[in-house]
Amino acid sequence: MKPCTALLALTLVAGCDLRHAPDPGEPPARAVEPPRVAEASTDAGTDASADAGTEVGAVAGADAGVVAADPGCPEGWTCDLGALDRVPRPTITRILVQKRAHRLHLVAGEAIVKSYAVAIGSGGYGPKRYEGDRVTPVGTYSIIGRYPSRWHTYLALSYPSDADRRRYAELVARGEVDPRVGPGSAIAIHGRRATQPARLHKLVDWTLGCVALDNDEIDEIAADAPVGTPVLIED
Repeated sequence: MKPCTALLALTLVAGCDLRHAPDPGEPPARAVEPPRVAEASTDAGTDASADAGTEVGAVAGADAGVVAADPGCPEGWTCDLGALDRVPRPTITRILVQKRAHRLHLVAGEAIVKSYAVAIGSGGYGPKRYEGDRVTPVGTYSIIGRYPSRWHTYLALSYPSDADRRRYAELVARGEVDPRVGPGSAIAIHGRRATQPARLHKLVDWTLGCVALDNDEIDEIAADAPVGTPVLIED
């Protein structure tokens, strides 16, 4: 592990830690397995605080989750990054999360109007398979609630979808997943804990499946993306 990554790992605090009572307004929690250190090469993942609105912070491997300084406009998209400074401001019609790029984009119509670096689940890429795999899911969801949280602001997502449930059932039928664990839940977009370093916490993938930003950033997103906003998460 590189010295700077090791130092950062010491400063990160377990996110969405179910061993503590949930904050007022958060969904009820239930116990999950202890945090694990993730491998940089793993393909399995992170589960957002099992059924809670909280998350255990596993630190990814040495080079996992490093955020690009200037990713540019994603291929196939039009970017208008000054649009939110104009009057009238455009309406945000969806959120796009790109896991490999470690970016969250606010989309108005067919244009990206704001982009943020994010940390994702420590389990790696691909779709989420089961609760506790530490993977940020891939699919189409929506914001179904906004809660105060130890992660500052917690935008709950509509995971699992029907497609996620079918995938899990297929895995169970093939004997690849324990039928008792379930497909997972409590996936969200949220901020960081007060004891986590701003900006630096995004240099590793530490969540159990949620998408994490800085607190000022999640407040901006919550102001522009109300309950009901579609959220597309892709690799």
